[in-house]
Amino acid sequence: MSVAKRQIMFRWLAVSLPFLALGLAETILCLAGFGGYPPFVRDVGEWRGSRLMMVEPAATRPYFFAARERPGYADQSVFLMPKPANTFRIFLVGESAAKGYPQPPNLSMGSFLQAMLQDLHPNKKIELLNMGTTGVSTYPLVYMTRELVRYSPDIIIVYAGNNEFYGAYGGGFYLPWPRYSHQSEGPAGHPLFGRPAKTRRDPPSPARHRHLPHGNHDGRPGHRS
Repeated sequence: MSVAKRQIMFRWLAVSLPFLALGLAETILCLAGFGGYPPFVRDVGEWRGSRLMMVEPAATRPYFFAARERPGYADQSVFLMPKPANTFRIFLVGESAAKGYPQPPNLSMGSFLQAMLQDLHPNKKIELLNMGTTGVSTYPLVYMTRELVRYSPDIIIVYAGNNEFYGAYGGGFYLPWPRYSHQSEGPAGHPLFGRPAKTRRDPPSPARHRHLPHGNHDGRPGHRS
């Protein structure tokens, strides 16, 4: 081999060696169980001959790397594996709209759906597990749905799309937010979802329109000219 060829090989080796070392380290860490995202559902033990599975609220924390102090979460719930006989299992996947936030759980869309299906099928147990997670885009929900397939669902309902810009891994999730206040009235005071500070384009205060009627005499919305 000529000197020129050996020099070229040495240069390629010198350039690629750091990448090879990083790839080897990444492979070893992955095989050892480090890194990645925790499961959304975990096995918490045996219960009456079945495995008790729990939805883990903290599982979404790594997705909120840009707002670690205010991560979104799904409500904790449990179910059995294998799926009990005569059970119709539904997973509802989505964001705060699917979760029903900020309303109480009994007013969520999942609670209404479960009650209606139970009325239609009184001889079956309708089991609806609400996986709605506040503040996420659809990116984390893809991984959630892939995992939920393992737990014998009859239906997986995805109700999402509201947080594609502001939610975790959304385009706006990486932007600075100087106009948003930590003392906002948003969910849990989250700086990403709080009410914007006053600007010139903000609508006037409702106090200015107290003299206006709420509608016309016939009940139609209107205002006094």
